[in-house]
Amino acid sequence: MLTIEKLQNALSPRPFRYYAQIGSTNDAALTWLRDGGTSGSLVITDHQTRGRGRLSRSWFSEPASALTFSLLLHPPPQHLFKLTMIAALAVGDALLEIGIKTALKWPNDVLLEGRKVCGILSETAWEGSRFLGAVLGVGLNVSTDFKAAALAQTAISLSEVVGTVDRVDLLMRILARIDHYYAQIDRDSLRLLWRDRLSTIGQQVKIIQPNETLVGIAEDVDANGALLIRRADDSLGRVIAGDMMGLGAES
Repeated sequence: MLTIEKLQNALSPRPFRYYAQIGSTNDAALTWLRDGGTSGSLVITDHQTRGRGRLSRSWFSEPASALTFSLLLHPPPQHLFKLTMIAALAVGDALLEIGIKTALKWPNDVLLEGRKVCGILSETAWEGSRFLGAVLGVGLNVSTDFKAAALAQTAISLSEVVGTVDRVDLLMRILARIDHYYAQIDRDSLRLLWRDRLSTIGQQVKIIQPNETLVGIAEDVDANGALLIRRADDSLGRVIAGDMMGLGAES
């Protein structure tokens, strides 16, 4: 179990708020941000009960089984789209440090053995037209048991591959890598590194959007992180957000 004592020893001097149980770390972080929270401050919980992902999906979590946290950040508004990239790269690096090789899936997932092990959600806070900042939420499955759950075919925990994982140690590894990449947020090399790690590139995909469904080969990502899809008629579609289904590798 995460305890405030363990976190105090590991996180000092980073400001943080710990909750044994909370609905959403992103919600708490957004409130703190609006109240003047400083960049780099952390909200972390041992059990998130109403976590959410993209497209208003819920995030399944059992008590003391995940690494769930949100960071308060003040990025340049023109680089907001890079926050998800930063977290994905950081999680991938940190897991590799403890011997776990993962893949990145556009736009915000980390995959282990083809199943989702980590989801990322960045959100912004505004006061009218004034940008207050952003929060970067990470939910990493550490020991959640999905075997009997509806998500058994699509989700996985680290414990299925490596056994016991020290969540505080892993947290510190991820935060160190986030800090490393966040310092490079104004560089396009960050996007290029993320693109090169995307398992989505070269795959035949189906993107479902409110007004359009795109099917084709995921060819690249553009300067803003949008996915570029090469359709069968050789036209190029650009996707900022949508529900993606993988259909296999390009033949």
